[in-house]
Amino acid sequence: LRRMLAQSLYYQSKFGPAAEELQKVIAANPTDVLAYELLAAAAEAAPGAAGEPQAWIDEAVSKNPDLAMAYAVRASYHARHNNKEQAAADLNHAMTCDLSESSARLRVISGLIGLDLLDKAREQLQALQASHSTELGLWGAWADVAFKARSKEEMRRVAAEGMKALG
Repeated sequence: LRRMLAQSLYYQSKFGPAAEELQKVIAANPTDVLAYELLAAAAEAAPGAAGEPQAWIDEAVSKNPDLAMAYAVRASYHARHNNKEQAAADLNHAMTCDLSESSARLRVISGLIGLDLLDKAREQLQALQASHSTELGLWGAWADVAFKARSKEEMRRVAAEGMKALG
């Protein structure tokens, strides 16, 4: 709930209060990687309000070295700052972590799509489809890959398979 409050404050452009709440979230639950990500965003939006953005992203990884989500979040940060090689390295590392949570795997897939690593994204999509075929995000990500690849055949196949899986 505290992260939701911080998110609300962030969306109201109240970056200082949002940062304060997020630091409380992290103190209570250092595995909340998304709190680090939002804290870094607040630090970017209001320099000086919450320290250095990259420091929060790096702390998420250092405190959660076994969480794929931490590497996926850092990959997103690097990609936004045009450091594509580091982003790819973080995504590759994330793929060596436990990806049993569909949200973590989807975040990795999103990063791979953003870097145009479509074959790796497809591999991850196939793995997610094997374990969570009714996950709506799976089919959205498949559609993104098909669209980015400009493959009408893949678009048709993904649409048909997604409709069948989702009923």
